[in-house]
Amino acid sequence: MRLVIVSDEEKKNVLQKCHENAAGTHHGISRTLTLVESNYYWTSVTNDVKQWVYACQHCQVAKSTTTTTTIKPYSIKAEDPWTAVTVALMGPFRATKKSHKYVIIMIDLFTKWTVILPLHDTSAAEIAKAIISVFFLYGPPQKMPIDQGKELVHQRTKQNDFLIIILHILSFSWTGTIFYTPAFHCTSYIQCFILPV
Repeated sequence: MRLVIVSDEEKKNVLQKCHENAAGTHHGISRTLTLVESNYYWTSVTNDVKQWVYACQHCQVAKSTTTTTTIKPYSIKAEDPWTAVTVALMGPFRATKKSHKYVIIMIDLFTKWTVILPLHDTSAAEIAKAIISVFFLYGPPQKMPIDQGKELVHQRTKQNDFLIIILHILSFSWTGTIFYTPAFHCTSYIQCFILPV
């Protein structure tokens, strides 16, 4: 049974109660409308919910700080786990207690298994050290697409040489190639979760 709401003051109270939960998170139009309609009724409920959510200052601020990325088709296909691993860098962030300011993100394109490691800087040595530590755990992939972020683009030759030397020293039987892809790949999805933190 639903309660019929008549006064504007009651509508305002219901909208506030259904839009913002006890934890302080704000629901979007669809969820708020579902919550309102499950317990209450008035003639302009749909329009009022839309106006309430659009007018919510908290939601507008949160929406403007969230970056949206258009998903483009990705040309790298992985038939098995850990055969193609994509790599991207993020930062600088506020320094941690151990002076880490950056993170490197590695994602298996088959399983979407994600590894995020902290970095002190974006030097070729620091990047290679992080990548090699992941190789010790999971083995080297056959393909490793790397984004075209400025940190990686400016160090292409040095980084490739450094990685190839390290792989040779560690006797990895690695026949894959390191190559560069358009800026978007699945690490962009992970970055959406890291940025607000």
